Amino acid sequence: MSAIKGLVDRTRLAFNRLTQQEQMFVVVGSLAGLFFLLLIVALTVSSATHKIEKRTRINKAKLEELVRLQGEYKWRKQASERKIRAFKRKSKVLLVKSVEDAAKKSGVDLRDIKPSKGKANEDGVRESRVRLKASKLSADRLEDFLKRLDQLGDETVLRELKVTRPRRKDTLNVELTLTTYRIEG
Repeated sequence: MSAIKGLVDRTRLAFNRLTQQEQMFVVVGSLAGLFFLLLIVALTVSSATHKIEKRTRINKAKLEELVRLQGEYKWRKQASERKIRAFKRKSKVLLVKSVEDAAKKSGVDLRDIKPSKGKANEDGVRESRVRLKASKLSADRLEDFLKRLDQLGDETVLRELKVTRPRRKDTLNVELTLTTYRIEG
């Protein structure tokens, strides 16, 4: 404590020995130095505060996006579960027989019917495909046939459709692939 008191006394004596102009210069310089230090501290705190606010805004936006995606995920999961329940109720569709019936009703002569089945996935959903060809169709007959295929249900999907025009201008040849999904178990 006495060392600090001695330092203060020596500083006061040295300050009193200065002329009034030198004393004013020391006081103004000390105040300017103190102001400069306060300015640096204020800018540092302001910069840190700005960075924290920016990170907070970014994290808030990410959190809002996460909450939105979580809600969307729940909605999609419920929709998927509803579809699976619907497939379980409707999974008795026999694709080849349904396609043949639609062709017979619309007057289409099918050739090269190739059914195939895929492996069941972890949910027990099995994919069945039918690839077929039809030739010498009029545009009206083709339209009727495609409408009847569309009426087979939501679980039947037209995966591929290739329409070609042979030499005869008034007929069409068609190659198509239909897929249906069936729940097993």
